[in-house]
Amino acid sequence: MEHSNTQSGAAKVSILMIGQQVIMDAYLCLLHLTAGILVESIFNAFATAAFFKFVVFSIFEMRCHSFGRNPSNV
Repeated sequence: MEHSNTQSGAAKVSILMIGQQVIMDAYLCLLHLTAGILVESIFNAFATAAFFKFVVFSIFEMRCHSFGRNPSNV
């Protein structure tokens, strides 16, 4: 997506696919947090993984989401 600057390139990205990626990232983040809470000895590692997964979602996938809706903003 970052290589296509045209509106037709943005139209090829399905909003359902981006939504599916968002749901999978949310489940993975919750899975890491739950596993870290259940096993206290690995809490720091799994909490860090969950945090970075959330950051990746916040920065990259929301950019893709906004790009798919209105390519003139990006």
